[in-house]
Amino acid sequence: NNIVSDHERTISRLMGDLKTADQSFAEYRDKFAQMDDENKQLQRLLDDASMKREASQDRVRFLEDQCEHAKGNLINALSNDVSDQSMKSFNSHATVQELAQKAASILIDLKDREQG
Repeated sequence: NNIVSDHERTISRLMGDLKTADQSFAEYRDKFAQMDDENKQLQRLLDDASMKREASQDRVRFLEDQCEHAKGNLINALSNDVSDQSMKSFNSHATVQELAQKAASILIDLKDREQG
């Protein structure tokens, strides 16, 4: 009889321990599920931020390319303008030289006529 009541107490204690363990396991399972949901939400936020960062980097690269292109166009335009100005200056210089030669030629002709 004592043995049976000892076994009953042991079984009752073990059942209580099992119930407590089952409750603890359920609590941990719920906490784990909550943490897993939070982790998934954080991962989505991280993925979203990463995509936005990549889009920003793509935009920066695009703007840098546009700046380089505009800079190239500006350099070409300035170079062409300088070339045009140089050509005009050269042409003006050539015209002055031609006029000076014609004037000298006319003076020589006049001197020749005066002497002749």
